Amino acid sequence: ERGASTKEAKSVCAGCEVKPECLEYALSNGEKFGIWGALSERERRRLRRQRALERKEREAREAAERQAADVLTA
Repeated sequence: ERGASTKEAKSVCAGCEVKPECLEYALSNGEKFGIWGALSERERRRLRRQRALERKEREAREAAERQAADVLTA
């Protein structure tokens, strides 16, 4: 059955105390296979893209705020 092993692996993660740490390890080390922190590789790729977009948006906002502050103090 397609996805059965993924569902089974994710069920193991359900009660895990280190799920967040496990996920961060996988994200930091580019783990490509298996379930880490209850997420599949596809879900981890999506999360990495989302985090990168949020980081870019935050950096752009901070740069705009710095620029505005520079204009006010000039």
